[in-house]
Amino acid sequence: MGSTRVVLEPITQVNGYLRHRWPTAAWTTVWVGVAAGHHNIVWVLPDNSRDDNVLVYGAQLEMPLSDRFGVTGAANFLTPTATGTVDAYLGLTWYPGRSAQRRTAARYAPPIAVANNPWFAVNMSR
Repeated sequence: MGSTRVVLEPITQVNGYLRHRWPTAAWTTVWVGVAAGHHNIVWVLPDNSRDDNVLVYGAQLEMPLSDRFGVTGAANFLTPTATGTVDAYLGLTWYPGRSAQRRTAARYAPPIAVANNPWFAVNMSR
């Protein structure tokens, strides 16, 4: 940015998950874990220190409203909150095949999408 060189790298995480399917066909997932660490950069401040082995926590929601529409959202947080990573979204999902309420998770399916926001945290260093 400007004349300052910036490097972006993925942050390694290890998380434990708890997923629950509700009688209404909604899914909720919560997780907690440890991330390898990140630099404590606030763009307007000169601090270039690094935090190692930081806490990670988050939650996900998939809630059908009808056969065609549902609410989807997730949030993932890396501490410390002043310089960590916060990724979150909440949106309306349209299922053209009328499958919002019939979604089932395969027994060995991953609990979250791989390398996708908000779970794909990125470290910025300069």
